[in-house]
Formats: sequence, structure tokens, C-alpha cells
Amino acid sequence: MTNTYYLPISRTSLSNYITYAIILPTRFYPNRVIDLQSNIYDYILLSKKPFINSTDCAIELVLTDSEVKRLKSIDQNSHIVFLDIPLPISRIKTINFINKDHMTIIISQINKGTGFIDNKYLKLHNTFDAINIDLSELNIDKYLYSDEIKSKIKFFNQILGGIAFVRYNLNNKYTKNYFSILSYFNNVIKKEYLNNSQEELNIHYNGVFDCSGKWEHFAALVYETITDENIVKYANDEKINISKDIAGNFEFTKIDKQSKTYIYSILNTYSTFSHTRKSIDDLISDFLIEKIPKEKQEGISLLIGINNGYSSLYNRYKEKTVKFMMDSLLDLYTVESVFQYAINDIKTTDKFQYLNNIIKKESIFNYDYDTYHIVDETIVTNKKSVLATIEEKVSEGWIAKNLFDRIKLFIEEIVKKKDNLNQQLKDEIKKEQQSSKEIDHKNTELLKQKDDLGKEIDELIENSKNLNLEKETLNNKVSEQTKSIENLNTQISNKDNLNQQLENSLKKEQQSSKEIENKNTELLKQKDDLGKEIYELIENSKNLNLEKENLISKVSEQTKSIENLNTQISNKDNLNQQLENSLKKEQQSSKEIENKNTELLKQKDDLGKEIYELIENSKNLNLEKENLISKVSEQTKSIENLNTQISNKDNLNQQLENSLKKEQQSNKEIENKNTELLKQKDDEIAIIQKRIVDAEHYYKQQKSEIKNLNLQIDTLKVQKEAKNKPIS
Repeated sequence: MTNTYYLPISRTSLSNYITYAIILPTRFYPNRVIDLQSNIYDYILLSKKPFINSTDCAIELVLTDSEVKRLKSIDQNSHIVFLDIPLPISRIKTINFINKDHMTIIISQINKGTGFIDNKYLKLHNTFDAINIDLSELNIDKYLYSDEIKSKIKFFNQILGGIAFVRYNLNNKYTKNYFSILSYFNNVIKKEYLNNSQEELNIHYNGVFDCSGKWEHFAALVYETITDENIVKYANDEKINISKDIAGNFEFTKIDKQSKTYIYSILNTYSTFSHTRKSIDDLISDFLIEKIPKEKQEGISLLIGINNGYSSLYNRYKEKTVKFMMDSLLDLYTVESVFQYAINDIKTTDKFQYLNNIIKKESIFNYDYDTYHIVDETIVTNKKSVLATIEEKVSEGWIAKNLFDRIKLFIEEIVKKKDNLNQQLKDEIKKEQQSSKEIDHKNTELLKQKDDLGKEIDELIENSKNLNLEKETLNNKVSEQTKSIENLNTQISNKDNLNQQLENSLKKEQQSSKEIENKNTELLKQKDDLGKEIYELIENSKNLNLEKENLISKVSEQTKSIENLNTQISNKDNLNQQLENSLKKEQQSSKEIENKNTELLKQKDDLGKEIYELIENSKNLNLEKENLISKVSEQTKSIENLNTQISNKDNLNQQLENSLKKEQQSNKEIENKNTELLKQKDDEIAIIQKRIVDAEHYYKQQKSEIKNLNLQIDTLKVQKEAKNKPIS
């Protein structure tokens, strides 16, 4: 008797079970939709009826006798039971819905990405007969799962991922060692593979699953996230130099393909996880271009699947189907065997009688290909020869035995001619492909050179623009500095005029009074002494000014000095006015001049000090003017150098333009040559196509002759039967 129970759920939760290929308590599913099962967090709630409360989907499951014994009832409730162990999706017998539209939408969504559900499993209920239960009244004890069961669930997910990903090659054909790998888990598959395929068992990958043999110190890390630090460690252990490309991926193509570092760097590069830089789609693309060699692709596929896990994989990647269709008993045996190995520690299983009635594929007989069967799956191998097909038909009585030899000789001759013709065509196509590759290679090199030249020209143009901008900026600065210098020169000229006026006043003063001349002599002497001191101060000032760091601060200081000078000049104007008044009074009365000599001498002392300051400021201004003129001269030289560079750039640009013109002319010539080559290629292809048409015509003629022979055979058979028929 089959033990079946229903798993009542919300239809939106169905994808969780299909994605992980295992039925677990809700605590083990991340981000699961809340439904009835969420209330029974630590158990799987099962029922003898499909729907409970507001659930709109139910999965009918097959349980073994030992699993039925683990079921727990609560509060004498005969409708529901609880299970504290997981079940694989190979136990799914039916998937039940109460709404056709909901069923169509959910199944379509699942089949597009997370898994496959065959229509044979689907069942629609026209009436809704639900059990109503108040779950809050149930006294359900919390069940504490050990870390061991958690690690086993992860182990199941990873092994199933490896087997799913290694199953098919890029042409969606079984890989060479797929059934050898399955034989490790199930004796039925092993026996049928050895008996029916006549292939030898390859145990090369067995150690991947139990970390034994040559995989002992290697496979364990395959089940973990492989970090950059892991790669560096193994590279150091194996004394291998490693490097990364621009995107930060390890350049595994440069690593010894027999090393562990090579395998780990590939697992580090391709993944469904966010830490990697390339996806599984990228891996399939690199398989196609053989960035990873063909002989390595089977093993890499197994390890990639293990490293990522079944739940992380999509249904398909390009043309490669990954997840199990669950439309054959072989798929059910595969999932069940891995489940028993990973969860229940049963290393090798045999027949699963409780699965045999769930689903089964019909065997397919193919006259054109050699086939063999494993469980219910027809494995197609090599294409049969025409003679082998006819021989089978002869053995079944389709063709008379005495005509077989004649047909055989005739067909052998046709096949031989056809093979010769095919070989000629292949040789011609190979030559054509080689010629095309050489042309493509030359075009690629020319385009690369053109791109490189274009980049250099762009850089030169950009540099030229930058130089022009710098030139304009410098011109503006020089213009501003020139204006500032002109203003300073104007101010200095005004100060020189003022000094001249003061000297004239002094001369008049000397003519007016002999005493004033004597005093002036002393003042001049004092002035000479002061001049020496001023000279020392000027030298010190020069040294200080040379330490100034930038032109802007100097101009600011100059502006302040000029403002002070203007203030002093204003004061001198007032003093000059006073002197003029004094001179007038002196001219009117010599006695008053004598009385005021003392006062004038005092004023002269003050004036001498002020003159000293004026002279000092004037010298400072002259020094700053010289510095400015020197800097302007340096800038002018820099500008001239820049202009020279720009001129050289212009010459270089002209040379580049000439090179481009030559390059364009060369490209035109190459294009013309390519056009001629393509034309020749088209002509050759046309000749080949004509030969193919002729060959097909010849083949049709031969086929027609065979048909006529068959008709003649049929006629002979009829005549023979007529002769053998007794005369009534």
C-alpha cells in the first residue's frame, strides 16, 4: 500500500520547494511567503485531505514506511500530522490547485527560472472541500534541529547542484562520465549502465563526494566560498605566480592547468554569488570559445555546480539545461539517491519501489541512432550507418535476404563516392575558412593600428587645447601685470616730480639765506650718513623681497606701500605749502626769517626724516619694479617657448593628418582588395554550392534507382508468390 499525504500550502510558496528540490520546515527557507506552514515553523504539516483553511495548493507526497512511523499527531486530531524530517521532491505525486488561472500563472513562472514542473503532475479540483482547523489551539512543541541536519541539507543542495550542472554538455547531450558519476550513488543505474552501454565505469570523480583519494585535501574547499586569500595561499603552496586582469579576476589561463590553484581560481571567478565578478552565463560563453579547454569542462561543471548549489542555479543557461525536468523515473532516482546519500547517510541505494508508479517515460526506439536504456531514459549515442539500418530491416523481414548483398554493394559504392565528395568539399571549405581567418586577422590588426593612431591624435588635440588655454591664461596674467607696472611707473614718475619740486624749493631756500645754506650743508652731510644707512636697509629689503612667494602677495604689498606713499605725499604737499608761506614771509622780512630759522631747522629735521622715508620707499618701489620686469621677462620667455611648442604641435598635427590621409588611402586599397577577395570567395562558394547541388542531384538519382530496385524486388516477390500459389 502506498503512503500518500498532502502538503497544504499557498500557491506562491510552491516555488520554494521546487527551487531547493527538497521539502523542509519553513524555518529553513529564507524569505518564504507566509502561509499555513509558517504557523508550524519547526515541522512539516501534512494532511489526508489536500486543503486546510484558506490554502489554495497542495502537494501530494509519497512517504516510506519508516517516515510514516515518524509522523506525530496532536490533540487527537485525525486530520493533520507533523513530520520533523525533510523529504526530496522526488516524492511529489501530484500538485493540486483549485483555480486554473492561478495554476497556469504559477507553473509558468516556475518553469521560466527556478525549476521544472511537468504537466503530468498537475491536478485541478472543481470543488473546494477544505478542513477548517484553529492552529492557535494546537499545542505544538518547539523542535530543535541540530547543526548536523543543517549541514546535511546544505550538503544535499551542493551535491545535487554538481550533478545537475555536469549532466549535459553545451549541446544538451549527456556528458561522457555522467552515468559513471550517478553510479556512485545508485546500484540500479550502475548495473544498467555497465550492461547496456558497454562502457567502462570511470571512478575519477568519486572522491569529490567523500573527499577521499586524490581529492582528500582538495574537495573540502569546493564546498565553501573560495576567497582571494585562498587562491593566494594555494598559489604560494604550489609556487605558482598569479596575476589579475583589469576587472580584478585571476588570470587562470596563465596558470598550470594541472594545479589546484587553476581550479580554485575558476571557482573564484564564476558564480551566482555577489562576490564574484563573472556569472554562470559568462562561464558558458567561455566554454563555447574554449577559454576553458574542452577536456576540462566536464570536471569544472561538476565543481561549479557543487560550489554554487542547486538552489542558486537557473533552469537553463543559453542552450544548456541544468535543473531536473522531473519528467522521467531516472530524474526521480537521481534526486532520491542524492537525498539518501546526503541526508540519511545511505552511501549506495538500489531500487525505489515507492517511486516506480509516480512517473515513467516511454522507451523510444530509433532506427537511425544507436541507443541504450537506463531506468526509463533512452540514451542516444552514435548515428547508425545505412547498411546497419538495412541489416536490421532484413532481420525483421522487411527486405528479401537474397537481394541484400546486391543492395549492400550498391550502397557502399554510393557512400564511398559521397564520402569522397564530402571530403573534397570539406577541404575546399577549410581552405576558404583559413583564407577568411587571415583576412579577418589582417583587418583586425589594421583596425587596431587605426584605433591606436586615433587615440594618439585625440591626446595631441587635447594637449593642444590645454596649451592654448594655458597660453590665454598667461596672456591675461601678463596683461594684468603690465597694467599694474604701468600704474606703478606713473606713481613713481609723480613722486620723481615731487622730489624735483622739493629740490627746487631747497635751492630757492639756499638763495634766500646763507644760514639756510650752511644748515643745508649739514643736512646734506646728515643726508649722506642717512643714505649709507638707507643703502644697508635697501640691501636688507632686497633680500627680504626676494623671499616673497607669489606675485599676488607682492602686488598687495605694493598697493599698501603706494597707499602709504600717497598719504606721505599728501603730507608733503601740506608741508610744501607751509614752506612756500614761510618763504614769502622770509622775503618780506629778513628779521622774521632769522627768528623763524630755529623753527625752520626743526621743520627741516622733520622734513629730512620724511625725505629719508620717501627715498627708501622709492628705492623699494624701484626694486619691486625690477623684480616685476624680470618676472614678466621670464613669463614672456615661457610664452615664447609655449608658442614654439604649439608651433611644433601644429607641425605634428599636420604630419598626423598626412599620415591619416595615407592611412585612409591604404584602408581604401585594403577595402578594394577585401572586396575583390570577397568576390572571389563568393565565386568559390557559388562553385561549391553548385557542386553540392550536383552531388544532391546525383544522390537523388541514386536514391531513385534504389527505389526502382525496391519496386523491382516487390514485383519479383509478387511474381514469386504468384508462381508458388497452387493452381485451383
